[in-house]
Amino acid sequence: MIYKLLITILLMTFQNTFSQKQKSYSVNYLDDLSLFYLLNAKKVFA
Repeated sequence: MIYKLLITILLMTFQNTFSQKQKSYSVNYLDDLSLFYLLNAKKVFA
């Protein structure tokens, strides 16, 4: 269970860095990823 949370945090950290570099290019795609990771995080805590 904990490793899933750690992976989620790593992915979100990478996503935040990537979105700052490519903000004008793929904001909508990254927003979709944010929602996906947040939903996964809720499943981990549930």
